[in-house]
Order: sequence, then structure tokens, then C-alpha cells
Amino acid sequence: MLLLRKKFKIEYHNALIVQQSMKDLIMKRYIVLFGMALLFLQLVDAQDEPQRCTLNVKGMTCGGCVSRVKSAVSKLDGVQAVDVSLEKGIAEVTYTPAKLSQKDLIASIEKTGFSASLAEPPQEKKDKAEMEMPSSSEFDEARAKLQAGKEKLAKDGKYSCCISPSCNFCAIAMNMCPCGMNVTKGEPVCGECKGGWMSGYGAIPDIKPENVKIMPPDKAKMGYEMRAKMMNMAKPTKEKK
Repeated sequence: MLLLRKKFKIEYHNALIVQQSMKDLIMKRYIVLFGMALLFLQLVDAQDEPQRCTLNVKGMTCGGCVSRVKSAVSKLDGVQAVDVSLEKGIAEVTYTPAKLSQKDLIASIEKTGFSASLAEPPQEKKDKAEMEMPSSSEFDEARAKLQAGKEKLAKDGKYSCCISPSCNFCAIAMNMCPCGMNVTKGEPVCGECKGGWMSGYGAIPDIKPENVKIMPPDKAKMGYEMRAKMMNMAKPTKEKK
């Protein structure tokens, strides 16, 4: 009888252990399921939150190009705001990820005939750069004035560059740029434009960078002589005593 009671106590104790283990297992599963549900809800909320991305747009040469890109992206369901910059060659888009993706934005731009890609975050660009360029308010102001001058010449039909952002060499050397017309005719372009094409900044569709010709040495020498002359003319004269 004593042996039977002892056996019963052992079996009862083991049953309690098994029961508690099952309770713990069920509780753990509930916790995991609750965590997964919470994570799912957070992901859904994140998809509904508007996000902003910057896209590189290559091939824009005028205000009409800007309008085409802006119009194409604005028509997409889920796009809340679009800001396109011709000077920077970018499109900044605020959109809802639950309705469309960055690939959809890129595809809408490429349908208009321009190439587009996701811009790298500023930190990644900084990490990839070998060194930071020193800041200079004087040069920043000079570049801004040069850009404004090129845009004015472009409106007057005197500046037709083939890369974006447009080159500075022709602007300084000749007060104009024929490279855009030259490249469409299969004629040579300036060295800066050739370098732009080889770096992926070509602004005219359906032209391969390797097919872009660079001006021969004699014309290149003439261009640099004209540039040197223009730069010497721009030097500030000393005040007379």
C-alpha cells in the first residue's frame, strides 16, 4: 500500500510537470504570435507613411523636359509631391510605399525617354568620396553666375550642350556651346563633354558614349587658346594709383 501511494505521488508530480510545461509552451507561442502580429501592424503603418526619395534624371536639357518628367510622375497613384531640378538633374518625390515602389517611379520617368536611377544617400556619397572639397563662397557665387548665363544662352538658342549638367568649357571659351548639335550629327565635341558622356552624364537619348567623338588636337588647341584669352580678359585690372 505504501509503495502504491509513493508511485501515485510520483506519477501525479510528473503529470503536474508535464502540464506546466505545456502551459509554458502555449504561453511562449502566444507571445511569439503576438509579437509577429505587432510587427505586421507596424509594417502596415510604415507602408502608409509617406516617404521621400531622390532620383537622378539624365537627359533633361530644358524646361520642357522638366515638365514632361514632373507630369509623368505626378500621374501615378500614390505620388503626393514632385520637385524636378534641371540644374541638379534630379527629381525629388514624396510618395506612399503601400501604393507604389521606387521602381514604379523610375519606370514612369524612363517611359518619357529619360534615364533615371535612385540617388545615393548623402552619407554614402560622402563615404565614397576620397576627400571633401573645400568650400568657397566666391567660387560658389561664380558657378551660380556661370550657370545662370548658360541657361540664358540656352533660352536664346546659343547654348546646346550634350551633357547634363552642361559643360563649362564652351561657355568660357566661346560664349556658346555647339556640342549638342554636333553629337547628333556625329561630329566631335569638346573634351569636357566627351568626359561627361563616358561618366554617364550624356543628355541625348539613343546615343552610345563610345560613339561620341572628341575634337581633334588642332581644334582642341584652338579651343584652349580661346579659353585662355577669355580668362585673361576676365582678370581684374589693377587700380590706377
